[in-house]
Amino acid sequence: GRKEGGDRGTFFVAAPARSACQYGRDKVGDRAGRRRSRRVRSLLSEGGLWLTIIVLSFLAHGQASIFDELESKSEDFVPFRDREDLDQDMKEFLEWLSAKGMNFENQVDVAITNGTGRGLLARRSFMPGETMLAVPPELLITPDMARRSEVGAAFRQHGLNDCSEGEDATFECMPLLAMHLTVLFYNESHDFQPWMKILPRKLTTPLFWSEKEIEELAGSNLYNMLDGWTMNVEKLHRSTVRVLGQHNVFPDFPKAIYSLKEFKWAYATIFARAFDVDGKSFGYGGRQRIMAPMADLFNHGDVKTSYTFNTATGHFELFTQQFFSRGEQLFMNYDSKNNAEFLLQYGFVIESNPHDYVGIAASIGTDQPFYRDKEMLMKKLGFTMGDRHQLKLSGLDNKSMDCLRVLCATKEEMQSGESRKILRGKKISDSNEICLYTTLIDAIEGLLSQYPTRLIDDENIMKDDLPHNV
Repeated sequence: GRKEGGDRGTFFVAAPARSACQYGRDKVGDRAGRRRSRRVRSLLSEGGLWLTIIVLSFLAHGQASIFDELESKSEDFVPFRDREDLDQDMKEFLEWLSAKGMNFENQVDVAITNGTGRGLLARRSFMPGETMLAVPPELLITPDMARRSEVGAAFRQHGLNDCSEGEDATFECMPLLAMHLTVLFYNESHDFQPWMKILPRKLTTPLFWSEKEIEELAGSNLYNMLDGWTMNVEKLHRSTVRVLGQHNVFPDFPKAIYSLKEFKWAYATIFARAFDVDGKSFGYGGRQRIMAPMADLFNHGDVKTSYTFNTATGHFELFTQQFFSRGEQLFMNYDSKNNAEFLLQYGFVIESNPHDYVGIAASIGTDQPFYRDKEMLMKKLGFTMGDRHQLKLSGLDNKSMDCLRVLCATKEEMQSGESRKILRGKKISDSNEICLYTTLIDAIEGLLSQYPTRLIDDENIMKDDLPHNV
């Protein structure tokens, strides 16, 4: 960053950022996606003191779809029992769903493309408002189910949080859900075993990257962010699952169920495949995190879809708000996330993500001249010191720009009242504009210089045939 002197005050400028590669819940790997990790890496950076620009990602054009368009839409679908492209575990999973009364065979079809992953295709056309999939309540994994299981009993016996308070359970119940999922996976006699067998064991989130792969993020905020995230997962493991392991509360299962490796797998699997729903459906006040078989096979797309509980049937339903034609891949919208969130939660990023932005947390020190006056001006604009603003490819919105103009205002501009022009939607002065843009440009140049390689160096590497795990 750059230190800006003079009576405008002192600014320290830096910019952490986020991003990397791959996409699809069951993404196995694709060369173009892996190459994007190199392409975005040079736009990630680190640090920040007073005026912080968090560079999340600038990516090239593309789509998140991992399937080629199905051209033969008029051909009949082959029953899953007769399909040669489905492995035995998947066939047993679909047979299990059918035996449990889940009506999917006239709705969706599992599709697998070699080297890319799996998802769901429409067996018929769907109109806006139609339900694409309905999952019976007895097939769901919920915090309430975990509480009532042997895992929940073990948590209570050893004084661990079983989330019985009914508060927001999207985070607090993660250790309970993770241990419950691990036991389900290892319990070969459990009714959910066909589902457990198709859950991917090799995940692509940074939690499972090697040290060498993590070093590719050097210079980015994600580099330190990942370290903190990993430490948090390890802390949760020590405070819960390891306690159960010390007492070997499940002697019929291998001791591996208490390992950090299994906890990470379960934690990341839930993070990537679960849905956060209104807890009122389960008789609780806060949000609840649930898993639903087959619903977790939808890949992400920038589409209009949603999900809810049908109070009449108790089914977890996923429905579309747009048209899907027969044979088209069905997508679910994983929400409006930036690429850092997609990478950490699902292990992929999306090119041309419309929700990517450069986050700007703007502030000055309390000892700077006219701090209180500038703080009051920012409040009138609807912001406080340190609020984060979104700088998209189209630029900052007008109010965010005005906040930064306030921070750049000189003593004379504050005393004369010129700075209050922004309340009328006007700029303060030409020199104020120069201060604003010079500070931002210097910050970005300084941040890019922190990377060990240049963009052109990475582009030259990408011309080569890269190994699978690059």
